[in-house]
Amino acid sequence: MLTKTILSIFLFGTLFTYAQVGIGTTTPDAGSILDINSPDKGILIPRVALTATNSQLPITPAAVEGMMVYNTATAGTSPNIVTPGFYFWDGTMWVKVATGGTVTKDWSVTGNGDNSPTDFLGTTNASNLVFKTNNTERMVINNAISPITGTAGDISVGNATSGTLKANTELVLRQDGDVFGSSTLRLRNRNGENGAVFETIDASAFLVDFLFKTGASASPIISNIRFETRPGSKKIATNTTEFQFGKPDNLNGGPTLVVGANGTGSNSAFRLGSVGIGTVAPTAKLEIDATGETIPPLEIVPSASVPAGTANGQMMFMDNTLYMFDLTRNKWLSAETITLSFTNNGTTTNEYLRFENIRTRMSGLKMPFNGTIMAITAQSSGGDANKGFEIRKNGNTTSLFAFNLISNVYTNTTTNINFNAGDFVNVFATNVGNDVNDPSITLFIKWRK
Repeated sequence: MLTKTILSIFLFGTLFTYAQVGIGTTTPDAGSILDINSPDKGILIPRVALTATNSQLPITPAAVEGMMVYNTATAGTSPNIVTPGFYFWDGTMWVKVATGGTVTKDWSVTGNGDNSPTDFLGTTNASNLVFKTNNTERMVINNAISPITGTAGDISVGNATSGTLKANTELVLRQDGDVFGSSTLRLRNRNGENGAVFETIDASAFLVDFLFKTGASASPIISNIRFETRPGSKKIATNTTEFQFGKPDNLNGGPTLVVGANGTGSNSAFRLGSVGIGTVAPTAKLEIDATGETIPPLEIVPSASVPAGTANGQMMFMDNTLYMFDLTRNKWLSAETITLSFTNNGTTTNEYLRFENIRTRMSGLKMPFNGTIMAITAQSSGGDANKGFEIRKNGNTTSLFAFNLISNVYTNTTTNINFNAGDFVNVFATNVGNDVNDPSITLFIKWRK
């Protein structure tokens, strides 16, 4: 009887070793090998001080895939830093288990940490970062000088559904339509000089450097906006526009700035340093041709006040008169020149000359506006070849300007003699010397502002 009892106990113990183990429970779950149950206690796994994610230490003799520990240390260098928390060994490195059971080796779709040395999307070696759709490579970030490339070295941004991306196009932003081959969009620092450059570097291509294209035509020769034509083996001599607005078909010549519409010839507005408005062949720096037009070719808005002149040739319009600035005399003078002729028939001395054969006596000729005598010519038929004359005003014996004939003639184109509106101007033959025969004096005046 005793023998039978011992055998029964032995057999029962042997069978129990192949069943589930329960700690804190007498009915361990049938699907578990170990069932630990406690209403107020937890399980404490080994606590170790890891040295880096790529090191098995301090585990000895070696970590096994699936082994789990709680790390108590902050150690290692980027990108192999470890911080306190649960880690498991995946066969090659320690992988931290984050809050909620998310493994930090993955990139969370709900946000990630702000520790850039460890929280990043990419690779920790020289391998490329590849993006695919439909299991087809679409974009690659690599270690090259130009780190981002497309399927054929290109990047296309847009929703174009037709057309093909031409060869050697580095960056295309488009919605639909064709793209000229060898186009380049580039922002770069060149030779130490800062700048944003849109350029085509292929000197052998039929291209423009900067193009906004309209219409269905695929010709790169005609463009709406374009800067700088570079020399090259295929530079088009009849189409070397450097800056162009509009759509001038079959544009010829080499204009610097073009503003035009459809046409069969050159509609250049600024061309070869000259400006032509209404003409394709300006013969001056500025030429306006209004032939056949119903509006005036040019309008100058009247000035409300006299502007400060700074250079010869500056123009203004005031009081129904066109004025030009005379830098030498430092004043605005009318574009129109008025001539006043004073003469006497026969011998003359110590007397006033007539105005157009009208005797004015001492009073002279009344001036309607402020003006300037800017030139004088004089001559006589004989008598005193060096006779003296004076220009006077308002019957005053004081001379505004005195001069003498030289061999019966006199010319002065640099005078600057001012008079005011209401002044009476006259010419007087002095009593110095002898009589002069048939004197004729002409004053060239301009109105003054």
